[in-house]
Amino acid sequence: MSREQRIESIIQKRKPQAEKVRRAKKNLSNLQSILDEVESCREKTLQRAEDPAIREKLSNLRFSAERDKIRRCLDILTRLESRFSRDTLTIAFVGRAGQGKSRLIQSLTGLTKSEVPDGAIDNCTGVKCTVCHAISDEPYGEVSFHTKQSFLEENILPYYDELNLGVKPSSLSEFISNPLPRLGRSGAEAESYYAFLQKCHSNYSQFENLFEEDTRKRISRGEIREYVAQTDDDNKRSYFKYLAVREVKIFCSFPKNDVGRIALIDLPGLGDTVLGDKDRIRRSLGHDVDFALFIYMPQGTRILQEEHYKLYDTANDALTELPISKWSYMTLNQVVSSNVEGIASNTGLCDEIKQRIETQGRIKVLKCLIADCTDETAAAQVLKSVLDELEANLINLDNEYSQVGNAAIKNLQAELKLFFDQAKHAFAIAPTDKDDIRKFRELFKKLRSQISNNLKALLVEIRPTDLDASANVKDTEFFKVTIKSIIQQCREDNEIPTSDEILEIYNGGGSGGFPAIFAKELDHLRINIRRNFTSADNGLRDYVDSIKFKVAECFTETPLGNLTPLRGTEFLKFMAEEIPSTEKHLKEAFHTLYSFDMTYKRNFQYRILKSLENLDSGRNAGIFEAKGKTDQANSQSIKNILEALHRGAICACEEALEGLEGEPSLAVYAEIDDFRDQVVGSDNAIDCWEDFTRERSSQIWLEEFGQKVKEEKKEWVQLIDKAISANKFDLI
Repeated sequence: MSREQRIESIIQKRKPQAEKVRRAKKNLSNLQSILDEVESCREKTLQRAEDPAIREKLSNLRFSAERDKIRRCLDILTRLESRFSRDTLTIAFVGRAGQGKSRLIQSLTGLTKSEVPDGAIDNCTGVKCTVCHAISDEPYGEVSFHTKQSFLEENILPYYDELNLGVKPSSLSEFISNPLPRLGRSGAEAESYYAFLQKCHSNYSQFENLFEEDTRKRISRGEIREYVAQTDDDNKRSYFKYLAVREVKIFCSFPKNDVGRIALIDLPGLGDTVLGDKDRIRRSLGHDVDFALFIYMPQGTRILQEEHYKLYDTANDALTELPISKWSYMTLNQVVSSNVEGIASNTGLCDEIKQRIETQGRIKVLKCLIADCTDETAAAQVLKSVLDELEANLINLDNEYSQVGNAAIKNLQAELKLFFDQAKHAFAIAPTDKDDIRKFRELFKKLRSQISNNLKALLVEIRPTDLDASANVKDTEFFKVTIKSIIQQCREDNEIPTSDEILEIYNGGGSGGFPAIFAKELDHLRINIRRNFTSADNGLRDYVDSIKFKVAECFTETPLGNLTPLRGTEFLKFMAEEIPSTEKHLKEAFHTLYSFDMTYKRNFQYRILKSLENLDSGRNAGIFEAKGKTDQANSQSIKNILEALHRGAICACEEALEGLEGEPSLAVYAEIDDFRDQVVGSDNAIDCWEDFTRERSSQIWLEEFGQKVKEEKKEWVQLIDKAISANKFDLI
């Protein structure tokens, strides 16, 4: 594939992932809405609820904290959606003013300083500018403008806070129609910030009409500089349209037109005059960029000052989930033979800084390059290196970032589950007065007796006829039938090739000849037998689940069944989740039982290991000898040997499993017997049950304790159940 096709393949692979992220965002937004409903219900219930205990529990629910958690997760997913939805691979050029970012973009795109201002005298690029590779006869641009409100909020009001200018204007017209407040503090930084406000205030008439433009405006090549630059070609500060511009996109054909769908972002160089440059860099790198290219032109004797480290730290903060060291290069802008007017050659300095970056570790990037940003050949080599990196590692980075998103979703779901569990128990009232406490103790004693008697009766019902598996005949028929069916399937479904098929494989070529064919087919027989035996899992699972259902009935046929409409194994799961961590032994007992299962691989596979040894090519390939025979004879010989070994293996498996029919019921009985000991056989278990049921007495004994809160509880529980259901959604 060409470079263009490979890049297109990466872009297309991202599209399904973007859709998964959108679904997750939709689910989170839905969850957010339900949370608002729950809070609204909480406020209404607080006004109606009479019981102080309920009011206290409802008041202690911190909805704002849960909203913040959802918002933080949504922020991560929004960045992921932006990343996977892009129609280009995007490279951002990051650096302080005058380091050569724009010069490098000019070299890569064929554009000039009229479209990509390079600010040889001063910081000249005024807005974020994205250059997209697109087949076009003539470059053109698309301009996105601020609204009056966004201009006020992003470009004016922050200065009032930073400079302590007093009451902020409520509208743009108020800002323009009144004199600027006086600057109350001194210092170069404050004065430069104030100068920017003065520029907006004094020159408003020169860009006012742009707020009325359509959201996007197409402009010709000759108009581009007016919208992106602070100055004209002579670097006289005379342009002000850029102040009303959010972003400019330039579309042109790159000189190397096989690069595919890529875009280069020229971020405004960090200077001292515009507040919020750092935030804009973070936002662009976090939302719009696949790869960052730091540009630094070493000059004089100053090597990597604090300002350069701060710029790196600013960029690294853009995507805390994916360190920028994994998706960035440093390019040291080499000046040779005074290719930049007024700047001396810096080749030796570049070498020194490259070594420092690679060894010091304060600035961490994938690679440090040295290139003359004004030279098209050198610039093309930089781009090639970046695109090679993207092709090799971008999908891995995408997967890593997706896992960050999944971890955020999992953590959020776990934290929200705890919150909703707490909320659901708001109406679980423990008895408080003397009569209710006495009544609870009587009911609890009766409940404990019911559970104990039910489990005791179940153990009598499922007890094996003998605790020696070879003599036990309890529930053995299902296992006998299962094994018999699998053995028959193995005999009928042996997949041994005919001699003609073996000869055809041999004539088809391949290394190793007949011995290799024999070894491969021998291993295939072993694999096929093992695959057939895994079908025993269905019967084992059904048997275990049937016993679990009976265990659950020991509880659901008591007042504990009022806790949930769930039954069978789902009730066991509910109890494992519902019992608080403070009741550790009780919680673990239900979790262990719910998780218990039997499989062929775990419980019986080791029984037939020896029976399959003769089907292992590593041990038995030498049984076939090809010398001195015709091809037809070798083919027939392989078939005959395979059939004999297969028959022997099946018979050996059948013998190995004889007498094991009693193991499943014995294993299940042991599990339930242990469960009974854990949940009713110790003083600790009694205490756990008493604490658990006391807190839920109004849910368990509805007639005795649940009437007081019956009506108030109904809407609340329905909403919480709705929220719990909404909190279960797929990862990305």
